[in-house]
Amino acid sequence: MAGNLINVNETINRGTIDIGGAGNIETTTHTGKLLHGRRALLRLDVDPSQGAADRLDIGSTVDLRGRLAVYFMDVLHAQKTHKATIITAGGGVSSRSRSAFRIVGGNPAEELALSYPDSETVKLRFAIDFANDAIQDEANDNQRSLAEYIQRLYLARPHGLDGYDELFKGFAATPDMAAYLASLDVLGAEVYADTQVTSLYSSLLFNESLLSCGRHDSTYKFSAEDRCGWLGFQADRFDQDDTDQIQGFDASSARFLGGLQFEPAEDWFFGAAVSYEDTTLDQSNGLAHADGWQVNGGLLAKRQLGPALFAASLSFGHAGFDVKRSGLGGSVARGDQEIWLVSGQVRGEYAFERKNWYAKPRLDFGLDDLSARGLTEKGAGNLSLDVSGTDGVYPYLVPAVEIGSEYRFDSGMVVRPWVSFGLTQFLTDQAPTARAAFVGAPSSLGSFTSTGDLAQTTFDLNAGIDLIGKSDWGVSAFGMGRFADHADAYGGGLKFRIAF
Repeated sequence: MAGNLINVNETINRGTIDIGGAGNIETTTHTGKLLHGRRALLRLDVDPSQGAADRLDIGSTVDLRGRLAVYFMDVLHAQKTHKATIITAGGGVSSRSRSAFRIVGGNPAEELALSYPDSETVKLRFAIDFANDAIQDEANDNQRSLAEYIQRLYLARPHGLDGYDELFKGFAATPDMAAYLASLDVLGAEVYADTQVTSLYSSLLFNESLLSCGRHDSTYKFSAEDRCGWLGFQADRFDQDDTDQIQGFDASSARFLGGLQFEPAEDWFFGAAVSYEDTTLDQSNGLAHADGWQVNGGLLAKRQLGPALFAASLSFGHAGFDVKRSGLGGSVARGDQEIWLVSGQVRGEYAFERKNWYAKPRLDFGLDDLSARGLTEKGAGNLSLDVSGTDGVYPYLVPAVEIGSEYRFDSGMVVRPWVSFGLTQFLTDQAPTARAAFVGAPSSLGSFTSTGDLAQTTFDLNAGIDLIGKSDWGVSAFGMGRFADHADAYGGGLKFRIAF
């Protein structure tokens, strides 16, 4: 419906009325009655830069039962909330119009609302808010933080911020909430929190591997320690499920380890170990990939008191990740992340022996101090991220029990199958985070936060077999699994050791 005057007695609309045509702000006068049917559509444009909207003036009565579709002519100047009259009716607006007339379609960032200030007028309130209440209700914490950051950028545009017009247009053109939230996931920094989770997990495995060098010919054969050198290989996979808060990811690692243990005084043991690993990480949505490495080194001390063993270790880790994120418009952002770890752990265990069987309960307490250095991405223009450095301290307890047996052969070979059950319990609800901002944005606008998921409790299951030769060499093979509500890990390894 275009033109300044429609001179008819009555119109029954069962199709579409487009006031003034697309891209124009017009006022159209309809002299008679108008019935806007239940399936009918009224289409109008709004111009936020002028605070104006298409308008339909009805000379008689209007009964609005159908739908209203609103189109923004300019999304770059809709920071302010405007209210414009869109319908007047000299004979009045029917009372059921207030409940039957409804806005349809639109973008999640559009804030649209109808009001009826009197019996003859319909007004439309309109604005763009990239973090409005509807988005806040549907978004998870990471998406919400980024949406609020984009809204701060948007509000800064009238004050000189440039370089993000295509970002605003792109978000304003997303067809529904699911697409809107998916676009937020593309821009987020969650992968830089995921890499911290995998580094913490690697540190836990290394601390466990420090405690080696058992012997088989002592009075307390299931708890005794020895002087030895050892080499090992491990491979594992960590799977983090998608949740309503984070994107899932999987990480595969292969690590080589080696160490020495000495006995400078009777029943006192000191040792050192190192490891190197390669890690590949992929987010489940395919938006991010990381190739990483990690080096760990550690020192340990042990005190043997009959069937009891007390141990303490201190280790250091250094990791690097080459991260690639798929951005909007086909761009690829690249960042080099560096992580440092300091870990301390103490253990107490006691072996209950009965002939060729044993049960060995133990308790570990550990503390991981992780520091992720800041970085600046390249490759995605103004949407590349400037990621701040973050620090976190992660205390944990690991109660467990190991059960096993021993079989001796005439050749002198000793075979020890074993299985252990336990859990890893982090003592705080802290999870790794990444704080980031777009490289082209002023620091005064702050940053957004992407938080990873670190399972507070994991159930641990390990099983293996140790082969010990009469010349004090040994070979161990083991498998392991760790299981949490939304994550699991599994893997295995081999270890070779020789006493000296």
